[in-house]
Formats: sequence, C-alpha cells, structure tokens
Amino acid sequence: MEITGKKILLISPHTDDVEIAMGGSIVKFLEDGNNVFYCAFSIARESVPVKFPRDILIEESHKVLSYLGVLEKNITILDFPVRRFHSLRQSILEEMIKIKDSIKPDAVFIPHQYDIHQDHIVIYQEAMRAFFRNANIISYEEIWNQEKSIINLFIPLKASYVEKKIKALKFYQSQGKKAYIQENFIKSLAIVRGTQANVKFAEGFYIKRWREV
Repeated sequence: MEITGKKILLISPHTDDVEIAMGGSIVKFLEDGNNVFYCAFSIARESVPVKFPRDILIEESHKVLSYLGVLEKNITILDFPVRRFHSLRQSILEEMIKIKDSIKPDAVFIPHQYDIHQDHIVIYQEAMRAFFRNANIISYEEIWNQEKSIINLFIPLKASYVEKKIKALKFYQSQGKKAYIQENFIKSLAIVRGTQANVKFAEGFYIKRWREV
C-alpha cells in the first residue's frame, strides 16, 4: 500500500501516543509528499511528573512533531482531562467532526480496537463514528496497552526513519522513564515488525476500512 499526495490525519488520545506508535511512518508519509495533520485530545496534566510544569507536554509534543517534519499549522492539541474521556464522549465526537469537515482527510490513523486504556478506547470508538463513512481508517499499535496485537499492514521504514523517530522522542523528557519510549524498545519493535514483513524495519497497523486513494 502506497499513500502519496494525500491528507493524512493522526488522532492521538494523549500527546505522545501517535509519535511513539508510528513516528517512523510519519517521516515516510511526509517524504512521500503527503500532507500530515495531527490532533491530540489531552496533554495529561494530571499525569505529568511533579518536577515538570503541568502543561509541559504541549511544548514537548510540538518539538517532537516539528523534528519529525509536521508543519506547525497542522498541529492541534486539545486539553481534555486524562482518564475522563468516557464522560466527555459527545464533546470529543464534536471536535472530531469539526476536524473532519475542516481537513477532509483521505486516511485517518486511530488507536487499536484492543487497546485497554480507557481514554484510548473512547478515541477509537468516537473516531470510528466520525470518520468511518468518509475516510480510510487504520489503527496503530501500542502493544504495552493491548489485550492482543492484530496486524494486517506493515509499513516498511528506512533506518534513517527509525533513527529520526528515536531522536525525536528524546524531546519527551517528562516521559523519559517509560520503557516504551526508550531507544532499545523502539528499535527492537521496528526490527520485529520488519522481520514479519521481510524488511529490515517496519511499523505495524490494522486496517479497519480501506478503499483506494
């Protein structure tokens, strides 16, 4: 599957989810001439380590995305309270519909259906409602959160894409102790997915809805 010259929307429950899951693919999409848009629904103020400002993830996310190549004008970061998405479904859906009507994306990347994080589940469900009839929908994986990992799409990555992803994620200093943001994890998973796809490196996804773009 090749995506070129299209509008790609990345839906992230919290700042860092999309970047960790598919940072290498973001670099590839941009190099292939796509217009990449990003929307995160929470900066997780309540979860930020005490030594950092509560809103540090706004700054860090912009640095990460800028390093990956996403244009500043294409970045939207909202401030829904972490772990309370279930009580704010309608507001979240309305934000997604605004984004859909504004961008009219060709492809939308969303959390995996087997993700057990309560906020991720809500984003998956509301994104399916908002975009299912109008765009191709692909789920990215965050295996540390998933009950099971089901993949039917591999996006091959150049070594330079993986290295750029690793360097970009270092801007997430407030999240730096998490195992799944460490260089060895990022590179190891890219090798595993690459082995499955018979290439050196790859990221794994699950196609929910696809028609030719």
